[in-house]
Amino acid sequence: MNNSQRLQQLLDRIKLQMFIPLSLQSLSIYFSTPDVIMHLKKLGITQLKNCLIWILPDWFMEIEYLGEGGFAKVYKGTANGYVFALKELKKNMLPELVLNVLLHSSKNGVVNVYGLTKHPQTAKYLMVMAYAHGGSLDDAPSKTYDWKTVTEYAYTLAICLHYIHSEGFVHSDLHPGNVVFLYNYPKLIDIGMSSSVEDMYLSNGVYGRLDYLPPEVFSSRLWERTPAFDVYCFATVLWQIVTGILPKGNAASAVKNNLDGLREELIPGAPGWFNELLRDCWNPRPERRPSMSEVKRRLSSQLSILQL
Repeated sequence: MNNSQRLQQLLDRIKLQMFIPLSLQSLSIYFSTPDVIMHLKKLGITQLKNCLIWILPDWFMEIEYLGEGGFAKVYKGTANGYVFALKELKKNMLPELVLNVLLHSSKNGVVNVYGLTKHPQTAKYLMVMAYAHGGSLDDAPSKTYDWKTVTEYAYTLAICLHYIHSEGFVHSDLHPGNVVFLYNYPKLIDIGMSSSVEDMYLSNGVYGRLDYLPPEVFSSRLWERTPAFDVYCFATVLWQIVTGILPKGNAASAVKNNLDGLREELIPGAPGWFNELLRDCWNPRPERRPSMSEVKRRLSSQLSILQL
């Protein structure tokens, strides 16, 4: 499936009766202008007219370059006292924008995309997104968390991934840099890497941070992208949250060289249920990994115990 076909597939899922989500209603009072329809026409995505707001470039008092992420430049912008993350919107990234709209919900753990603007200097389109004041997991790799916090973070991420899977998509590039904190809760970014399960076979090479990808990625140029892909990456992220250590090498070498075939060593002193979860999610055979629904159920059960 090429990019144009994927975009159309996503647009077909946008319901015409969709209204601006509650999280956008207050922002639309301060920012939105009728120009949004004009710009959506230019981009060929008028189906999003009730889902996004337009912020005039002149309203941004300051735009600060943050870096490159998800194959595009990312900025921090301030307008009318609101701080936003601004991500460059290239033509081949339109499916990412539509997908984020489809997944837009304050409760599913995905960073919200509020609307569009243009960079005042470059005139390139930018996605206006929630800004993660707490940074990402990459920013604090050695921070120590208690088990209740670890379980809460894991459960929140499991809810998000389960939601993505239930909508028929997989993230396929889950790593600490794509886990950010808003109001002390973890959320996922770069959902544009997510792909439809209907388009689950790739033959155009491997992308993403290789040390977090599952072993099946390295076994063939034609590999299957399914929810089990995310489950493996999820476990590696959890392992790093607890240990503060970056994973070694890649999953293919780990499966070959480690006697138990696991991505990393299980964590000494960790609760038995946690190591069991890592072991199950790191199963080298994708079909034997638990579903994200099962992972969420296990974490919910443990969280209930910890809150007693």
